[in-house]
Amino acid sequence: MQRLTELAKEYWKKGIISEAMQAVLGYGFAEMNLMRVQALVEPLNIASQKLMENNSFVKEGLLRKYEYTVGKFDDLYMYSLLKDEYNTK
Repeated sequence: MQRLTELAKEYWKKGIISEAMQAVLGYGFAEMNLMRVQALVEPLNIASQKLMENNSFVKEGLLRKYEYTVGKFDDLYMYSLLKDEYNTK
């Protein structure tokens, strides 16, 4: 499973991640024949939740205490986009 790392704050709200996401999704579904792409998003990260939803990802649910980082367990939302959903955009 590949993981997208964080973008430095000075580059936020410039459309960089949205543009990169479209390129990755197009390549993944067309060239790699992926069936599903998924993303884990922290509940307090509203901007990333909007990014997922604006790109047709579906919020599947909350993974409670799913990830251990910085000395504590965190909840994460699971989002996914299926190939047939992407092709209908």
